[in-house]
Amino acid sequence: MNAEVSRFVDDGTQMVDFLRRYTVVCPECGGAATVVAKKDEPFILFARRRLTCSGCGLSKEWAAGCLGYPSPEQGVDWYFRLPYFFQRRCAGHQLWVANREHLNFLRGYVAAKHRNHRRDARGWSNRSFASRIPKWLAEAKNRTAILSVLDDLEKEIEKPNKRMQRTRR
Repeated sequence: MNAEVSRFVDDGTQMVDFLRRYTVVCPECGGAATVVAKKDEPFILFARRRLTCSGCGLSKEWAAGCLGYPSPEQGVDWYFRLPYFFQRRCAGHQLWVANREHLNFLRGYVAAKHRNHRRDARGWSNRSFASRIPKWLAEAKNRTAILSVLDDLEKEIEKPNKRMQRTRR
């Protein structure tokens, strides 16, 4: 492992930062459906979102104004409560990623041998995604398995045919 990935510095990124555009399982056809947040909303957490599936043509909108936070073990999105499309079993848990940015963040976190948090203007905070990562993802004993599954998920994200049916492993 090179020096560039041996250290991770928590920059305060939150899970909602990965939820501007992500992929879920279409509730109609089981294919990959895309969820996109409306760009001109001032507060991204409650921004309207549109789910679209190019496989079956499904289109839905979320504009509820309130949401619940599912357990990270569930692997479902906050808005439509649908499973994330890119998921695999890993180290006895479900490993999921919302999109490529989320995958890259997890890879950097997991690959790092040293992880640091930054103090912001208001002091120490645990609102960041890194501070809320499940313990099993942070354990060194799972590093190799997690990185291998992340490599597999990355290959799936890169597939040109997004209309593929979801497969469970």
